[in-house]
Amino acid sequence: MSNSLRVIVRLTSSTYFSATGNLVLTKKLTLLKRLSTGTIQDLVQDLECDSVDLLESLEDGVYEITPYDLQYDWELGVCDGYDLKLVAYSKNSSYSEGKRILHIT
Repeated sequence: MSNSLRVIVRLTSSTYFSATGNLVLTKKLTLLKRLSTGTIQDLVQDLECDSVDLLESLEDGVYEITPYDLQYDWELGVCDGYDLKLVAYSKNSSYSEGKRILHIT
């Protein structure tokens, strides 16, 4: 995982009735390529996703996906796990605030 990796996404919600009459609520993260220096796959490549927290409490908008709570292998010193969170995007984003969305090991 590179320190210069920056992944900016737009979170959008939609609600509709399916053909079978079910009410469907979707949340979609769309990569904003011009603002990003990587992709969402760069953050989760070759790792297992343990859990995905619900995004329902987040409002639609532009966010940066930020890794935090990095866990290192004590023998090799390499990062072997981390969490991801969405932080409201601004050019001077604060990484201390945000909602955890993913735990990866």
